[in-house]
Amino acid sequence: MGFSMVNLNQEFQQAYQYQREGNWEAALLRYERVLELDPQHMSTLVNLGVLYKQQGEYEQASRLYERALQQKPNHVIAHYNLALVYEQQGRLSDAVRHYSHGLLFQPTDENLCQHLQAALVAQGSFQSDRPLYEQALHQVSLSLSAFMELIAFLRQEECLEVAIALLEAAIEQYPDRPALYSLSGGIYNQMGNYAEAMKGFEQAIALSPQDPNYIQYLGIILAKQGNWEAAQSYLREALSLAPHLGKARRWLNLVNLVGSEPPQVEFKSHHQVIQLEITGKNLDVELTQVNDRQFYEQPELDFINETLTRRSAIVDVGANTGNHLVYFAKILGAQLVIPIEFQPDSIAALKTNIALNQITNVDLSKLGYAVGKNSGRAQLTHHPTGDLCLTELKQDPNGTVEVLPLDRLIATPVDFIKMDVQGLEIEVLEGAEGLFRQYQPHALIEVTKRNKPGFLSFLERINYKIIKEFREWNYSNFYISP
Repeated sequence: MGFSMVNLNQEFQQAYQYQREGNWEAALLRYERVLELDPQHMSTLVNLGVLYKQQGEYEQASRLYERALQQKPNHVIAHYNLALVYEQQGRLSDAVRHYSHGLLFQPTDENLCQHLQAALVAQGSFQSDRPLYEQALHQVSLSLSAFMELIAFLRQEECLEVAIALLEAAIEQYPDRPALYSLSGGIYNQMGNYAEAMKGFEQAIALSPQDPNYIQYLGIILAKQGNWEAAQSYLREALSLAPHLGKARRWLNLVNLVGSEPPQVEFKSHHQVIQLEITGKNLDVELTQVNDRQFYEQPELDFINETLTRRSAIVDVGANTGNHLVYFAKILGAQLVIPIEFQPDSIAALKTNIALNQITNVDLSKLGYAVGKNSGRAQLTHHPTGDLCLTELKQDPNGTVEVLPLDRLIATPVDFIKMDVQGLEIEVLEGAEGLFRQYQPHALIEVTKRNKPGFLSFLERINYKIIKEFREWNYSNFYISP
């Protein structure tokens, strides 16, 4: 060899140093010298591409990244930078292709996911521009397993419209794959669109009639719509084909109990007898209560029990049907529990559970209010399925629900705040900042993944710290203290 590897590396390091110093011309000359000696030098191809991209020389940058990817197809940085270049050139389908490839090789990269979503949004409406998505997916040329990994990541990051858009394009290419229809049903289920979810699972069953997984999921969707008899039939069929299906068994137990008289569950917790109404409209919570014979989020509740001073004043924001309230009042022995809940059906079930458990240490005067950052009014919108957790509030000056900051709604000392407000936690926390500053309560806050940066900023502002994190699939419960 006429030029040693040591000298080659020295040339590269000198070029990189020039690049860091902002000496573009000197860095360019050195990188070009490296490529003369070794045309396939990966780091030089990528770094030189960055230089050209920064100077707006997109054609030259893209050629360098493409050369790099010919050698190393799984080079995430090259995929990412090439996608950025294509976006600048308006080549959005190509950008989508390379963001998607980058996610396959580095599926936990939130930045790639956000750029993929933005590129798809920039192409136009998810509903009206399907040919663009089909073209993008065709260019990606993913294996089915790799494609499904990408969809799973997008679901976890709650990029659901992006996932559906890509999935519809995949179904166009592979119309005989039942797994794709089932995946579509799962995403629509996650979005709360149960009608479309049913279609997905029905199509999967049509292609694979004996698959117990597809049958059980259709049964679950029917249960979520309150069609108990049909749900029972499908869940039983799934279990007859595969008796080991734990999810089908859990849902069937719930469906059976909803149809019983009275629809209640009883269990013991910390030597106390607990009774809870099963509404069939609060499914995540009630699945745990029925099948595990314990409180929903029992680990979080027990941690509070071990950590919090006894006889505390507790504000339960998003009290729902009273799962946490009953624990606070009966197990924790709170001095007072103040539930805040605006959903009328939830309030009715909450009062039933208070009566069933003979609870007296509770202040019901804040029921019917909603909380937020500012005062106002809102209109309650029920979900067609009746799912209590999918009820929405929309700002409306003539609305029936009064919205207040927690600072205004609560005027007495507080020792603990539990908050579960379905993704609105930042607004509600900002409306409670005075309460945190004045009384320094401990708290358990449910935080969706997308709101975590804002949550951490809020904690820093009020000088709070995280004591423990309880992680779920796409959210966490954070126990915090001053």
